[in-house]
Amino acid sequence: MEDQVDQESLVIQLRNAFLQQNLEPFDSRDISKIRNEDRAVLAYLMNSHFNLEKAYNMMTESLKWRKSFGVNDLSKDSFSEELLNDPYLYFKGYGKNGEPLLVLQLQYHKKESEKLPDLKKYIAYLLEYRVGLSKKH
Repeated sequence: MEDQVDQESLVIQLRNAFLQQNLEPFDSRDISKIRNEDRAVLAYLMNSHFNLEKAYNMMTESLKWRKSFGVNDLSKDSFSEELLNDPYLYFKGYGKNGEPLLVLQLQYHKKESEKLPDLKKYIAYLLEYRVGLSKKH
């Protein structure tokens, strides 16, 4: 019970710290998630082992990246049929916390490929869609 209270307190502290900064560098949809969804804030705390400063830095940097990468605007229609049917990129099984595991067989994807930017966006889309960080499909 005490751990639950501590987590709730840290969620409130992290949320408040984030929302007090200049929010211009962030997508309004991500700001809304932070403002309204405890699980979104808790994910940063869990990934930083409940270190408030690390969680804040992680949240700030990742949400800036999400906006610059256009993660919230990605949809299935953003990608070619070839990429959507890539046999070397697929989900298989689940991790210890129940998250789907994404398998990417890199030996079949050339680093210098002109398709690499689309591949990176597709991976971001798959993680967003399958791991459930977004309600958009």
